[in-house]
Amino acid sequence: IESAHDISEGGLFVTLTESGFNRNLGYNISTSKTIRKDAFLFGEAQSRVLVSVDATKAVVFEANLSATGFPFEFLGTVTEGSINIDTENWDAIADWKNLYDTAIGNLLAGHESEQAMIAL
Repeated sequence: IESAHDISEGGLFVTLTESGFNRNLGYNISTSKTIRKDAFLFGEAQSRVLVSVDATKAVVFEANLSATGFPFEFLGTVTEGSINIDTENWDAIADWKNLYDTAIGNLLAGHESEQAMIAL
């Protein structure tokens, strides 16, 4: 396993995106045809973990999971910064990181709460 991240607040989309921030990595995934796209990407069901595995070890990893009966789903691949979902471009990880890093400040901008934040 190269990385692991629990899927909780914000669901799979937020988990994948947060996982890419540190090294500026994106992803190319396909959603499930049996689950509504919004539920697949943003559902916060418990007890799910996202893992990445070196491509050369993926077959062995999946075989081990299958042998134990542990449920899993292959989502896609890691990219060098682009985010693609169902072949649709969702911009670059750097754009999402900027939105993530500036969300609170942008929300408070021009609001009386902004002055309280500046005072800190």
